Parts: sequence; structure tokens; C-alpha cells
Amino acid sequence: MYRRYYRYVNFSTRSQVKSSIDPIGCALQTAAVNVGMLIAGRLIAGIAIGELSMIVPMYQVCVFQ
Repeated sequence: MYRRYYRYVNFSTRSQVKSSIDPIGCALQTAAVNVGMLIAGRLIAGIAIGELSMIVPMYQVCVFQ
């Protein structure tokens, strides 16, 4: 699944998609009324930030070659 996604979607679109997922996790963390909601928000935000931290070095390699 990810192979097709990375092949057909460019870096800027990937960054925009991952950046739009991060506020959802942050909003869940902020509005948490129990521990489960807080953990779900942390998980969503963590996945988005992890993906963004993987995209940036690959983008820099492609741009500066």
C-alpha cells in the first residue's frame, strides 16, 4: 500500500496530508476527558510526526542532488 502511495504522490502533497493529520491528534489530546482519548490522540499525533520526520530527509536528498 505504501509503495503505491509513495510512488504516485509527491513530497509536498505527502507533507500536506501528514500535516493535516497532526492537528487531529493534538485536538484529541487537548479535549481528552479520559486516558483512552489521550492515548488515542498521542498515537495519531505520533504517527503523523514520525511520518513527517521521515519525509523531510528524503525531500532534502532529492532537492540537493
